[in-house]
Amino acid sequence: MTFRQFLDRVVLPMFPGVEMDDATWSPQRNIRSLVSVVTGANRIRVRENISQPFRELFRAQAFEPGEKDFIENLVVAFAEVKKEAEAFLTELEDEIVRKAIAKSVAPGRRSQQRAITKVLTTFSNWATQTYEGERVSSGCIIPTSHFHSSEGRLEIDSLLSKDFTKGVTDGVDSWWRIAPIGGVRSLETSDDETTLTALKDGFFPERYRPIVLRTGGNAVGIALNRNGEILVFSSQTLQFAMRRGRWVNFAHNSIVTQMSAGGAGAVALRRAIRASCLDVSFARTGGCIGLLRSSQVGQFGGEEIVPADSRFGAS
Repeated sequence: MTFRQFLDRVVLPMFPGVEMDDATWSPQRNIRSLVSVVTGANRIRVRENISQPFRELFRAQAFEPGEKDFIENLVVAFAEVKKEAEAFLTELEDEIVRKAIAKSVAPGRRSQQRAITKVLTTFSNWATQTYEGERVSSGCIIPTSHFHSSEGRLEIDSLLSKDFTKGVTDGVDSWWRIAPIGGVRSLETSDDETTLTALKDGFFPERYRPIVLRTGGNAVGIALNRNGEILVFSSQTLQFAMRRGRWVNFAHNSIVTQMSAGGAGAVALRRAIRASCLDVSFARTGGCIGLLRSSQVGQFGGEEIVPADSRFGAS
C-alpha cells in the first residue's frame, strides 16, 4: 500500500468533510516534521518521511491540536507497521488505527497504550460475534495505576480469551477495570460510588454517562455495543468510534464553532445541539431538533408549532 492509498482508505474516512489536494509541496530545508498545520488551521500537510513532499488535507472547519497530533500518530504508526510487515500492510490497516488511537488517548504512557490496543483488538473481533444468540456488548476502563498486590490476580489475556467474558459486562452500566500492568482489578457497575463529576464541556451519548464519568484524569473507557460499534472515551469525552466497520474521529469543538459563522449565536445552545446529535446518532432511533427564535416562543406555547399532545410529558 502506498502512502497516498493509506491517506485515502484510512485517514480521510476518519475525518468527515476532509478532502485531499492532488498537488504536492516540497518542504523547506529547515522543516523536519511529518505533519504541519498551514496558516488558517483548516489545512494540514502530511508526508510519509522527511525525504518526501507533503500532501495537503483540508476541510471547512479548523483542525484542533489533538487532531493534528492524532494524524501524526497515524503517520508514525503507518511507518512502524509498514517496516515490520510490508507484505501484510493491507490486512493490518485496523491495527495501525488502533495503535494510533492508543497513542492519542494515552500519550507517552506505553503500558496503558498496550492495554488499550489489546482491548480494541478483542472488541473488534467481538463486534461481529454473538454470545448465546445475542450480539456482544462489553466495556473496560484502563486507568494509569498498576496492580501491585501480592495476591493472585487475573491477567488481561486470560480474561479476554474466555468466551463467557463476552456476556458479563455491557459497557453502559458495567465494565472491567483493567490495570495496564498486573491485569484485572475489578468488575465495576454504575452503582459503585465515585467522587468524579462530569465535565460541563464533555461530549458523549448520555446513556454512557456512568462509564464516561470514570474517565476523568488519564483513564480511558472503551465500550462495545450490540450494534457492533466501539466507542473510546477519554477526558470524559467521546474521542473515537468504530461505526459500520470504519473508525471515526470526533472533532466536537470545531463542529460547534462551524455551526455559527463568525461565532454568533449562543455557544451553550450549539454545544447542546451537538450533544443531542450524539445521543440521537448512537441511540439509532432517529430524531429531529427544532430551533425557535425568541419571537416564536409565544407561537410554540400557543400550539401553532407543536401541539401540546405531541410534547414530552403530554398525557
